[in-house]
Amino acid sequence: MVRDRFEGRVERVLDSTELDHWGVCEVSASKELIVMNLRTTGLLGRGVSTNAARAKTQHSSRELSQTLYDEFDVDGVLYASRLTSAKCVAVYDRAVTGKLVSTAVNSLSLHPQLTDALNSINVSIEFDP
Repeated sequence: MVRDRFEGRVERVLDSTELDHWGVCEVSASKELIVMNLRTTGLLGRGVSTNAARAKTQHSSRELSQTLYDEFDVDGVLYASRLTSAKCVAVYDRAVTGKLVSTAVNSLSLHPQLTDALNSINVSIEFDP
């Protein structure tokens, strides 16, 4: 929703109507997930271009993910966020039904931590009168 869209801009404001298109839920694994670890030296050790993890565009990472999906029996990938270096996991569709459970999806605009999260990256929400 935010990613690079405010790069170089002083005014960093989301229109509240944009939030209507996003939902949030809590997801947990009911069974062990088999994930390819692409953090730290995970890419280097496999001879993969670092563009797959750190490039601004997602082309290389999507190509890598498709190759992993097609050629390996893994449930997803563990990677570091390009923006924050936080741990992230992408779970492939084949593991969703048998290995994940989730709470009901709620509107992102109702999430109690939304405003604080956006404020932490200097983004505000503009509500229509």
